[in-house]
Amino acid sequence: MLITDKFIYVHQPKTGGTFVTSVIAAIHEARSDRVETFHLDGAAGWTQVPGSGAGMIARVLLRGRNQHGTRSDIPLRYRGRPLLATIRNPYDRYVSQYEFAWWRVYPEMFGPVEHVRRLCPRYPDLAFDEFVELTNTASLRYKPSADSEYTPGFQTQQFVEYLLAKPDDAYPLLHDDSAWDRLWELEKIGLHLIDQQALRDQLHAFLLQMGYAPGELALVRNADWIRPRIGPSVDSEWTSDYSPSLGAYVERMTRGRSPARDWTRYYTPELKAFVRERERVLFRLFPQFDV
Repeated sequence: MLITDKFIYVHQPKTGGTFVTSVIAAIHEARSDRVETFHLDGAAGWTQVPGSGAGMIARVLLRGRNQHGTRSDIPLRYRGRPLLATIRNPYDRYVSQYEFAWWRVYPEMFGPVEHVRRLCPRYPDLAFDEFVELTNTASLRYKPSADSEYTPGFQTQQFVEYLLAKPDDAYPLLHDDSAWDRLWELEKIGLHLIDQQALRDQLHAFLLQMGYAPGELALVRNADWIRPRIGPSVDSEWTSDYSPSLGAYVERMTRGRSPARDWTRYYTPELKAFVRERERVLFRLFPQFDV
């Protein structure tokens, strides 16, 4: 999460957020503003974060359940500011998460390893369809009643978790299109969403709207695609998040990856139909993704 005096950026993983936070931080550093990182433990930790007025931005990482931070984590004193977030085609995001293969670093990611291996005997060597199925079995925060005909998919649930003010109240409404639509009309007030596929152009337009000078936004269009900053050449506030083995893994997994990969080759017609049904709420909100 990035807090500026003009807006707050909520970083949903695997949506281009590293690029967004790094570019915005670089713009402020070029102004000689302070860019400080805060690692917080729980809600009480927010008292460590100053008011983020002009001349400073705060990069906030939450230890525990969700280091990126969600809309519901934002303290009341910041909630009047516009909220920026990035979104991504659900089909493509599944592919990105699969390629990143975080479970190889944290095998317990899907639950007790012995249980996961009963479901997928070859674990952690997952095929893409196995990963999608396991993600939609073991990684769901909300599970509807047994008589429900619809289980919201992982991408839809994480969208709710990150970008709605009261996720637990919103999950059950995913079963009722009319109720969800009414809620979304309220939730999207003050929320600015930019598509990862048009990240540079839409970020540039948003920052102009927020009053950034055109001359300082050249970095948005010209910066190389930014990968996670790891290794001995960077400051300790970033390296403290990585063990040597984890740092080497992230470096290996991100080296040379293109944000424009072709996700279509990962899907059989059956798997695509499964994802389309599970993520139907997202496809209703963003029909450009339904391709």
